[in-house]
Amino acid sequence: MILFAKIIVTLGFLFAGFSFLFNQFNSRSSSKKVAFNLLVLICSIPLIYAVYTDKVENTAFIKLDIGLAYNLTWVITILVLLLAFLIILVNKRN
Repeated sequence: MILFAKIIVTLGFLFAGFSFLFNQFNSRSSSKKVAFNLLVLICSIPLIYAVYTDKVENTAFIKLDIGLAYNLTWVITILVLLLAFLIILVNKRN
């Protein structure tokens, strides 16, 4: 139960980071919204795959530890948030 709570929190922060980044752009078309949602899904694949192979299958094509998947997802989340903050700083200077 705690594992799924951690997954939900991690994916929530990932989605919030991409939403924050999406809101920094001036033109928000539906194609950009679809692209950002697709990026969220792509960035969450390692975590979802690791949990799936850990809970459902014992044999996996790529052995990805849950800890490594969490670290990878958190690094991606931090990079997205840093990019959003940099865009804010550049926009405030102009």
